[in-house]
Amino acid sequence: MRIRNAVFWLLLATVFVSGCEREVVTPLLGDIPSRSTPAEVREKVGPSADTWTIVERLDTTQSDPENGFTFFVAQISQHTDLDFRGTAQFEFFNDQLVSVTFFPENVDEYKKVLEEKGFTFELNSLNVWQAEAPPDTEVVFYPSSGSFRSADRELELITAKRLAGEY
Repeated sequence: MRIRNAVFWLLLATVFVSGCEREVVTPLLGDIPSRSTPAEVREKVGPSADTWTIVERLDTTQSDPENGFTFFVAQISQHTDLDFRGTAQFEFFNDQLVSVTFFPENVDEYKKVLEEKGFTFELNSLNVWQAEAPPDTEVVFYPSSGSFRSADRELELITAKRLAGEY
């Protein structure tokens, strides 16, 4: 039993320290899963990839080759999800998709369709609407900006810690 526990904690530590080496993916937007590469996302979004623009970029690999990382946000202005048009922003950490923020043109109808698909939004302690989907997707609806952000919870935590310089 101790060996199994030790192996479990060793594996967990390996996943946590290596950051983006975990194999499990979780759906983020349509058929686009977390950990997709930028090329895979562009292929899945099809023709709307023509409007792909990098809106934010951070690269620390040159100043710190051993522990550096890359982070960037790509925006697509004419994306469609669930038959709703809008703008999508894809956040990548070390070339793996962490989260997607979607700004549908018709926010209320888009939320209704998500609810019809089984998402149950609950008001959380930060006064935003939150829902979850297996295996590890968190969807947050921000009424003030009219956006829906879906994220891989584990990968997002790792990314936030690296961006903050915590490990």
